[in-house]
Formats: sequence, C-alpha cells, structure tokens
Amino acid sequence: MFHFIKITLIFGSIIMVLAFSGEFLLQQRYMWTHEAPGDEIELQDGTVLHANKEGLPDGPIIVFENGSGMTSSSWDKVTRKLHDDATVITYDRAGYGWSGAAKAKRTPDNIVNELNELLIRLDVDQPVILVGHSLGGMYARLFAEKYPERVEQLVLIDARPETFSQQTDAIFKSADVDPLRTGSPSKEVLSLMKASGLVRLMQDKVLTGIPEEYRPEVLNVDYRKKFFYAKEEELDYLYEMNESLNSQKFDILVHIFAHTEKSKLQEIGLSAEQELMIEQAWQQGQEKLKELSSQSVFRLVPKAGHIIQQDNPKFLVRELQAILMEKQ
Repeated sequence: MFHFIKITLIFGSIIMVLAFSGEFLLQQRYMWTHEAPGDEIELQDGTVLHANKEGLPDGPIIVFENGSGMTSSSWDKVTRKLHDDATVITYDRAGYGWSGAAKAKRTPDNIVNELNELLIRLDVDQPVILVGHSLGGMYARLFAEKYPERVEQLVLIDARPETFSQQTDAIFKSADVDPLRTGSPSKEVLSLMKASGLVRLMQDKVLTGIPEEYRPEVLNVDYRKKFFYAKEEELDYLYEMNESLNSQKFDILVHIFAHTEKSKLQEIGLSAEQELMIEQAWQQGQEKLKELSSQSVFRLVPKAGHIIQQDNPKFLVRELQAILMEKQ
C-alpha cells in the first residue's frame, strides 16, 4: 500500500511539473513571437504602461479607458474605424495586458494620476474626448473631475453607476454570489489555474463571451498573475470610488450609452427574478447618469449587452464619428 502511494505521488509530481512547464513554455513562445503594438511608456515611479497613439496626427484627441478585466484590444473594432477622424489613444492600466505590474496601490486616485502622467508623456496638450466603459466609466468621471482642463467631453459606455452596489449587493449575497467578483475565483486560485494550464485546457468554459480571435492574446498576455492581482485590487477600492463620485456635476457634454440586452446572471447562480432586479437597477443607474450634466445625451444601444464596443461596434463608431464631426 505504501509503495502504491509513493508511486502515485511520484507520477502526480511529474504530471504537475509537466503541466506548469508546458503552460510556461506556451506562454513564452507567444510572447517571443508577438510584439506589443504601440509604445511602452515608463512613468515616474517606474511603472511601464502600454499605449497606442494612432490616427489623425493633428485631429481631435479621443482617449479610451477600459472596463474591469479588459484591455486596450477590447476597443479594436471601434478604434480602427476612427483613425481618419481623430488621434486615438488606447492603453492598458498597470497590471493589464502588455503593461507592467503596478507599482502603486490600485486606488482610483492612483489610476487617474497614472493616466494623466501617461497623457503628458504622450505630448497630449489639448482637452480630450474621454471614453470609459463599465468600471472605466467611473475612472473617466473621476479623471474629468480631478483634471477638468484635460477633458472637453465625456462618453460613458454602459458605465457602472455609483449607486449600483447599494441597490444590488443584498441581491447578489442572497444568491451566495460575491457582489464584486460575481462568481469569479480569487486572484490566488486564478493564478494557480493559469500557471498549471487549467485555464488553457478549460478555455471554452473559462473564456465564455470572449471572441475566438482574442483568446490567444487573453491566454498568453492578459491572463498573468499581475493581471489577476491588479483586477482584484481595483475592485477592493470600488466602494471608496462609489463615495467619491456622489453628487458629481459637470458643465461639459456627457454622452451616455446603455445596453439593451440583459446580462445572463442566471449562469452564475441568480434566479430569473433576481436577474431582472439586477437589470432594472443597472438601467435605473444609467438613467440617473443623465443628471451629471445639463448637457447630457442618452442613447440605448440596440443588439448590445454590457460590452457594447464588441456587441455593436458599428453603432458606437457612428455615434463617436458624429461627436467628432460636431466638435469640428
């Protein structure tokens, strides 16, 4: 019996070593054969941010801020169509995508300060149109409040409302779902799953909703330990950000785009009734965002779930081109 256990442990150890080594080699091969698009910009504290500055050299400037767990490539279907209309800037927050690990805590203030320093280093010396998706919409609002001279218009793409947690946390908890991580494992578990190759093996289940063409980059560039830790730490500061955004008012144009296809929350354990309550709270929050400015413009985006820029990019491109044309 002891001999059998010993043999089992030895074989198990060999399999684990092969799994971890195989995943490491597959990831490294991708990194060796693919260069990061755009530039690597080093900030004062040593943080390295990956950024793309493309399009019309002397045109209006439009900057994109990503949602939680999403990188600059999430905007590709939109930004590629805007190169003749504007200077287009996308970037990966610290810890995400091609950017280096975060040096500073992932507080909202640190994140918007890093964006400001990035724009300085990219020689952006005029007010920009700042576009933010989901959690990125909250960062965009905070940036516009802290650096009002840098933002001439805000575009909020299904931005998370600061009232959403207060309205829905109890609903998520009643279904035994963490309201911040919504069914996602912890950063430690995700890091182990990725390092062992389990995420790659189970990608059809783990990466549901991520289009096939993005999966190689997600698996080899995005899903690394630095990403899982940065993403979770950002969420740890969400309640602080909710408080900081209360009673915000702007005297600039604020464009609000909201999804029309409800999220599939039954997949993570909510009932149909709970899913409907969550959806209603989100849409109420979108309507309330109109109060940010007397110049707010509200649009419902047809045939689009939460990730509007991927579900209906043509609609978004048309709307952003119209915004750019009106500016001219």
